[in-house]
Amino acid sequence: MWQAIGEFCSIAEWHPAVARCAAGEQDGVALRTLTTVDGGVLVERRGQPSEEGMSYSYQIVESQLPVADYEATLAVMDSAGGSMITWSGEFAAAGAPDAEARAVIEDLDAAGLAALRERLRQHRRCDGCAAPPAAPPRARAARAG
Repeated sequence: MWQAIGEFCSIAEWHPAVARCAAGEQDGVALRTLTTVDGGVLVERRGQPSEEGMSYSYQIVESQLPVADYEATLAVMDSAGGSMITWSGEFAAAGAPDAEARAVIEDLDAAGLAALRERLRQHRRCDGCAAPPAAPPRARAARAG
């Protein structure tokens, strides 16, 4: 699963709210500019990847979301029978009541996690898939005559 989400801009491949991701850099720090399906734009700065290598943190630098000081971590951990993905974050409400800001972020995270879950299900269904066996040749009846 880490292969699917580990690249900072791969979010455009799996999050249903993200239409495009443009990778960039500022002062040696990775940035991504996300364009949402409804035309919104977010700029996020990547923090240091974890020592374990299957997580990264990021901060929202610019957005129309009703939050400030947003910092989050996306991580994949090995779990019995597969992988467990966690997406945790902290933020302050900005321009909206706390409950509204929390609902916006929870909805975005839930949509992303649901898309990842479905992607994992599809991968598992096809893990080790091989082309279906060729149909056996049809037997022809021979008539003795």
